Amino acid sequence: MRRIIQISVLVVSSIILTLGGTELFLRFAGYEPNTNPRLRFDPTLGWTLDPKWERFDHIRPDGFRHTAPSDPGSRRRLIILGDSFVVGGQVPFGETFAGLLTTWLDGETAENAGGTGDTWDIVSLAASGWGTGQQLIALRERGLEPRPDAVVLVVFPFNDLCNNNIEQAFTCSILDFHRPYFVLDQGILRETSLYPTRASLRHHWRLFAMAEVGLRWGLPALRETRDMKKGERSRLRQEVLRERSRRVGLEFGSNLHSLVPETDQPQVIRAGWKITERLMAEMKGNLDELGVPLISVVVPYADTFNVDWVEGHRSKGRPLLEDHATATVESIMGDLEVPIISVRQRVSASGMNPQVFFHPNENKNDRHLSSVGHWSVAAWILEELRAIGVTERMAPKSEIAPAAR
Repeated sequence: MRRIIQISVLVVSSIILTLGGTELFLRFAGYEPNTNPRLRFDPTLGWTLDPKWERFDHIRPDGFRHTAPSDPGSRRRLIILGDSFVVGGQVPFGETFAGLLTTWLDGETAENAGGTGDTWDIVSLAASGWGTGQQLIALRERGLEPRPDAVVLVVFPFNDLCNNNIEQAFTCSILDFHRPYFVLDQGILRETSLYPTRASLRHHWRLFAMAEVGLRWGLPALRETRDMKKGERSRLRQEVLRERSRRVGLEFGSNLHSLVPETDQPQVIRAGWKITERLMAEMKGNLDELGVPLISVVVPYADTFNVDWVEGHRSKGRPLLEDHATATVESIMGDLEVPIISVRQRVSASGMNPQVFFHPNENKNDRHLSSVGHWSVAAWILEELRAIGVTERMAPKSEIAPAAR
């Protein structure tokens, strides 16, 4: 019996030492359970950008695309929250609205300076695929110390609705596995995730995280696509998203349901709008306590400017309104008394072809902002910052977007 106990202790000790040594090695080696080559796992935010991704310039070690923050003691701060529209990976950093605002606000030319002599840090807290909940966490964890002079929230409701709602997990994004969510618990926002216990283990134990990713536990489509080509993988993932949408009672794509008017929305979509509204109200309340102004930028889906595209999707079983998603967010922001930069309204009023503001590098398959779109949004943000008294500076004259001024 003593021999059995000795052997058992030896085996258990060996297992513990092996696991502990492996854990230490993984931490020393900087292992992170990344499931996307462009993104880096973050235990609090879900993910950030990966500084090793060479296609994007200006990705800093903190996982965000902006200029390195300087000594905050003598500088003013503008926080920009958002998703891939803020990242602007389709254009060089200097042509993104975050990059342009960095130049315009921190520039020392006579036209820009306006006699203020201010110097600025433009801090972009944004990553591809983020929802409003992640942006709220990023603001609380990384945006409020030191106190910013203003915060800009960039909203893309076509995606944000499903990215905010845990009931719509894996209906519009494969990234939901690591996404932190908020749910309403007796009327109070409570942070959670799809698998809270596993999220905690993943946070504290790299060995568990490696096994989880390596064995594809709970990662839709990844097990089936490990050896597939990119095109095949993309098609399969779309099939997975459509299947998940059907499981929660959505007749067609989760994103498209953001355009369904309130009277025709399925219950899961109404729940998504409710949590989205509460997240925005929470962010506004947090900033009001500090006396920090919030500005909203509401970005439409580029194809909703195309009459044929809208008409073609109205035959899917529920009515669609091309401006419903953006109008709903703008109504929420209006109720919260947050200044609104409606990209849809400004583009329509510009007299220019709406598609000029989108499709970077004339890529019709990419609905992100073009260089003209980024320049225009930067000018509109600066205009609003002037209107609320945050700065006296003005955007320089430009020939690339004359109708956007």
